[in-house]
Amino acid sequence: MRKPWYKRATTRLLAAAGALALSVATSVITGVAQKLVDGDSQASPATSPARSAAKIPLVTAAARVLEDLDQDIWVAGAPVDLTPARIARIQQARNRGGTQGDLHDYLSGMTQVGAVKSDGIAIDLNLATRSASQVRVDRIRLASQCRDPLAGTVFYSPPAGPAMPIGKIGFDLDSPAPVARKLVDGDSEQKLGADYFADNVQYLKKDDGFAYRVVARTSKHYCEFRILVDASADGVSQTTTVDDQGRPFRVSALICGDGPVPCPKFSAYRRVYSGGVANADGNGAWTAKDPKTYNGL
Repeated sequence: MRKPWYKRATTRLLAAAGALALSVATSVITGVAQKLVDGDSQASPATSPARSAAKIPLVTAAARVLEDLDQDIWVAGAPVDLTPARIARIQQARNRGGTQGDLHDYLSGMTQVGAVKSDGIAIDLNLATRSASQVRVDRIRLASQCRDPLAGTVFYSPPAGPAMPIGKIGFDLDSPAPVARKLVDGDSEQKLGADYFADNVQYLKKDDGFAYRVVARTSKHYCEFRILVDASADGVSQTTTVDDQGRPFRVSALICGDGPVPCPKFSAYRRVYSGGVANADGNGAWTAKDPKTYNGL
């Protein structure tokens, strides 16, 4: 039987108020490249304080996708045929990252073969301002596009701990109108709670940043999304768009069925690999399995 929706993955972003959108700042994550697009087509006095403020991005943002070996089930849209050399490189990066506490190379290796995280993705979102004025973060939200879950390849390494990433703000990508919600500790995993910005106000000051752990979840779809940060100061409103090094963040639900391991339904995929504790011989490297006969045990 499928786990409750909150134990799968889903996230989107929030609520509050803004004002007139005079400009949009775009931040490309993990090494912030800024691009300011002026949305005001009407001329304004050059000395206008509001016009001057609009030329300065109210918020600069950097984001980093987090990898956790307790959430290590991946899905790809196409059938993936891994060579022994590729399997060895990915496993070396996994082992090295697990020892050193930095799984960036492992995350990159899985991304290079077209795989995305299943059910939930965690993102560290760091906000700052270069404005001399105090900046209010009005809301954080998502611009997303979703469709049927990916069904090409599943990389199955079941969790030894909590199956869902832990964070501060959560978004349900399966909701028709998702809002940023508090993540509340449950018996075994965090649950999506009340609207985060209904009773939380965050201000940014120059040289003083703020960090959010954002978790986006889905149990029904493959979703691509970007993070939108709405902010205001001195009567000016701006939206900063944050993505994954020029690409949208991506996450896919698992296809589920019956059987000893209901999620994923291995026969729904064209290629299956097992890894981690799913390999009884103690070899944690990805090992090809027959989708028609493999049951996860």
